[in-house]
Amino acid sequence: MTSTIPTTTTVPAEVDVIIIGGGATGCIIAGRLAAADPTLEILVVEAGPDNLEDPEVIRPGNCLRHMNPYSSKMKAYTGTHSEHLGGRSPIVSVAQVLGGGSSVNYLMYSRANSSDYDDWNTEGWSGKDLLPLFRKCETYTLKSDSPETHGSSGPLGVSSGGCPLPITDELLKTAQDRGHPIVDDAQDLKTVNVFARWAKWIQPGTGRRSDTAHYYLRPQMVKNPNVYLVVESTVSKIIIEGGKATGIEYVPTVPEENTTPPRTTVKARRLVILTAGSIGSPRILERSGVGAKAVLEAAGVTPTVDLPGVGANYQDHHLFSAIYQLDDDTETPDDMNRLDTAALLKAEEGWPTGKGMFTSNFVEVGSKIRPSESEVASFDPDFQAYWKEKFENAKDKAVVLTCWSMGYPGGHELAGLSKGKYIGAVTITLYPASRGSIHITSADPYEHPNFDPGFLSHPADIAPLVWSYKFNREIARRMPSFRGEVPVMHPAYPDGSAAAAKAVDNEDIATKKDIVYTKEDDKAIEQLARSRVASTWHGLGTAPMMPRENGGVVDKELNVYGVANLKVAGMLDLYPA
Repeated sequence: MTSTIPTTTTVPAEVDVIIIGGGATGCIIAGRLAAADPTLEILVVEAGPDNLEDPEVIRPGNCLRHMNPYSSKMKAYTGTHSEHLGGRSPIVSVAQVLGGGSSVNYLMYSRANSSDYDDWNTEGWSGKDLLPLFRKCETYTLKSDSPETHGSSGPLGVSSGGCPLPITDELLKTAQDRGHPIVDDAQDLKTVNVFARWAKWIQPGTGRRSDTAHYYLRPQMVKNPNVYLVVESTVSKIIIEGGKATGIEYVPTVPEENTTPPRTTVKARRLVILTAGSIGSPRILERSGVGAKAVLEAAGVTPTVDLPGVGANYQDHHLFSAIYQLDDDTETPDDMNRLDTAALLKAEEGWPTGKGMFTSNFVEVGSKIRPSESEVASFDPDFQAYWKEKFENAKDKAVVLTCWSMGYPGGHELAGLSKGKYIGAVTITLYPASRGSIHITSADPYEHPNFDPGFLSHPADIAPLVWSYKFNREIARRMPSFRGEVPVMHPAYPDGSAAAAKAVDNEDIATKKDIVYTKEDDKAIEQLARSRVASTWHGLGTAPMMPRENGGVVDKELNVYGVANLKVAGMLDLYPA
């Protein structure tokens, strides 16, 4: 499974295949290629550090540490100033560590519905085509009404983790009492409008994170001396000669001060595969002369292939959350998240047996929901038009995904939460209409890009956030353990509003009525959303697979248009647009 084999210290001047980016995708490709043909010489170049047996990676309970803006395993990109976000400059953090997102994400086992892949209308990429590959990667150990949609012998384990919490049952019963169906498996590629326990990318028995570096790449490195790995190195450009990718040039990700960074060149005999993500891949293409001619010339790069789709069409799911207080006796990870010594020691004691707080991400419940036709009729015209285009005739498409995090998933001190137990209700919009872009401003790999995430730039994206906030709030208010709302995490409603957040609420559940919101209340929710909406770390679209004349960058076999021996690949995103 894992090994203590070190990162490669000596790299050949020439290999068969170069993989740019040792993230979730790059590690899978390298591992599978090496297993299929051990004679291939394969080089993986990763910009971030190694993750080998790193406790911050392998322990799921440490996942919140990666949200720290100073994390050594994430890189933060600041977007342009946006009037759509209350004047904010949004920050989007992306994984920069071996294993990529699979090393630092929230470990949530989330899959799109089959029809989302069918919508691509591309040979070889339908839901039916992809299902065998989904199954191949995983060992799913939970109950499902559709076991045929899951794998049973793949490298990546899927389980519920090793720390079940009673509050999970309470939340599910509350949702059921509100009339929402509860199912065993909401990730069966077809289900919508249900609640379920959320499966996790956690190895059963051991409680370890199922990251692709430890379970795809490392096993091959143990067996195969032809697999080379270089970390903390950034690819400055792909070498393109005679219309063909023939190698790469890379530099230290963090150069020594007051020195000229050394540039290392490695040739590729057969193939270069770019897997640097939605923010990294387009910039490497552009620095290599592949992209929109005007963008390249403005950055001082000689155009090689004019592909206007590079760096355009950036999209991401929008994240919007609200926090609720629970009874002080509720079992949550809040004490551990506050770095309480006793809680950390208890978690440490359980880790060797695959139990305890380190073996879960505590995102315990999720739902895929869409509003009813009558609810849509009350929404603004912008969303109604988008509903007709995207959802009306696609009954299996949820509008938002909601996930319930046991404990406050953030910095307690910064939020003023010195004590107490909490639950977070998080909304993730699944098919946002907003689009952005990312482009280089020079050929310098250290230069910050011109990045506009485009969050909430389309007016149709507001209504789902307002609606789902209300939806989640009515469930939270009826949980027996509910004790109130954290006002600073809720909208600043007008004086006297019936919707005002209550710091303490012990009202009898049986007598509670749904909150009635005014237009002014809705505006307050919108203002909070614009000031708080954040990335869900699901960026995509900047090197799309579609016809070249429609802005495509790669064909159905992931070949970059106009450049031989060069492919771009990435993880199939949760609800791809």
